[in-house]
Amino acid sequence: MDYNEIGKGMVNRHPWELSRTQVIIREWKKYLDELHKNSAGALKYINIGAGDMYFDEALLGLYKDDILYAADLGYDTQGQNVLEKEGRFLTNNLSAIDDNILFDYAIMMDSLEYFPDDEGMVRDLVARVKSGGYLFFTLPAYTKLFSDHDIHVGNLKRYDRKTAEKMFAGIDDIELVYSRHFYFSLYLIRLFQVLTKAKIDPDQKVTTGWKHRENSLMTGLVKGVLNLDYALGRHFPGLSLMIVCKRK
Repeated sequence: MDYNEIGKGMVNRHPWELSRTQVIIREWKKYLDELHKNSAGALKYINIGAGDMYFDEALLGLYKDDILYAADLGYDTQGQNVLEKEGRFLTNNLSAIDDNILFDYAIMMDSLEYFPDDEGMVRDLVARVKSGGYLFFTLPAYTKLFSDHDIHVGNLKRYDRKTAEKMFAGIDDIELVYSRHFYFSLYLIRLFQVLTKAKIDPDQKVTTGWKHRENSLMTGLVKGVLNLDYALGRHFPGLSLMIVCKRK
């Protein structure tokens, strides 16, 4: 959950966030296992737009020794460039991290779309990743689905797969190793909303405005449907786009 959502009083996690965390960790595990296999010790990674670090806590539950640098504009670093808190390193400014620190992998989940110069942001991030390391992205998909919801949450754009792949492929120091859409069911819902010009977000709330608790039957049902959607929808359109790149 990001700080924009927390600031609007969100309490319960949306099944979308719960499902996304589960299926993406499962998808990225093969790349992370490769890095761990080739490493003599703990890996160091950065997550830009980490929010309340829900995803990271789940990831670190699997890779317990990895070292997290979490970057988010919402963090209060108490006047320090990088604040160490309970074994995590928090910053609200990527450039404040020592230039000598290089990461084994980097994550940007639904955060690249907030940067006016998104390609420049990727280039800057690539420079902070070790050779052979991975860069993981999730992006809001399809420019045709840009709506009032995107405006309310601060998205500057959505991404078409071909143009996104072209942008990443055009960065000399990385190779694009994998891409796919996910959540076909949510794509259909949003497409219908856009085509009918429905008010998607009339109260200017956000995706995680969910009234059911995480352990409720409704949350479990929706999460299960989304997990199945992810498993079966590899070759279908989706509300989100995943990109995996490797540092040369």
